[in-house]
Amino acid sequence: MAAPSTEQDMRSRIIQAAQDVIIDHGVVGATARKISSHAGISPGTLTYHFQTVDEILEAAFSRLAEQVSVNFRQRLESAANVSEAIEAVLDLICGEIVAAPRNMLLSFELYAYASRNHKIRQICRNWLRRSRDALSLHFDIQIAMTIDALIEGFTAHRHLGEEMLSREELRSILQKLTSD
Repeated sequence: MAAPSTEQDMRSRIIQAAQDVIIDHGVVGATARKISSHAGISPGTLTYHFQTVDEILEAAFSRLAEQVSVNFRQRLESAANVSEAIEAVLDLICGEIVAAPRNMLLSFELYAYASRNHKIRQICRNWLRRSRDALSLHFDIQIAMTIDALIEGFTAHRHLGEEMLSREELRSILQKLTSD
């Protein structure tokens, strides 16, 4: 593997390695040694770019939240009306923007870690705010908060292999929820 050309490239490589380690071993198994090994760098190089494993985990979860938030918002911005916004929500629940297996595993780890870490909890709060803001492009805030919770719940159920409502059943629920 060619060496990264800039400090930012190296930080990005470390963050990617941290996410991969979290996927394979969970937050509890995300050690500096495992992350540096996965990134193909020495532990000293790792500590040059990040002082602590917590700092690396914060960056890894911030990247996840940023990537999903941007895609989430773009999908909702593409909707021209409430009917299209409902289809966008269905895509978020049934598609890969939020519910990609990698995103779901990282999200579960994020939520568990956030319950014990204030900085990580703030990443979650910001992510939730960004989701509600995107949904608020088409729905009032109470409906946006409700739909956000539905997205979270249904994507978790889908990931865990629970019986899911069909897209048509979900559409009917969202239409009832958003009708005046």
